[in-house]
Amino acid sequence: MRCAAIHLILVFMTVSLIMAPDCTAQDSREKDRWLSRDKGQHFVVSLLLTGATGTLLVRRCGYHRDQGFAGGAVLTLGAGLIKEWRDSRRLEGRFSWKDLAADLLGIILGGWLLIW
Repeated sequence: MRCAAIHLILVFMTVSLIMAPDCTAQDSREKDRWLSRDKGQHFVVSLLLTGATGTLLVRRCGYHRDQGFAGGAVLTLGAGLIKEWRDSRRLEGRFSWKDLAADLLGIILGGWLLIW
């Protein structure tokens, strides 16, 4: 029962992050730069979401570290993909592969810290 509640909380957190208003939306005329505040935010949120999800799955649900990392990575990557899709649906929005790359770097570091 406890593990089911944790799964529901993780799903709720992820949906909340995806559906939250985009307070940091870049001006459509601004270039999608590799080194920007937006990429840092993608990196940090992905790192924290992967690490938090993985840690909860390992400590509270009894998953092995590898399984916890996989669960955190899938949840975080899914959230990143949905967010980019949502951004592309906005007026003058775009799908940013660079944002997704920052997400992946955060996932990799978050998983490394979890497994280490």
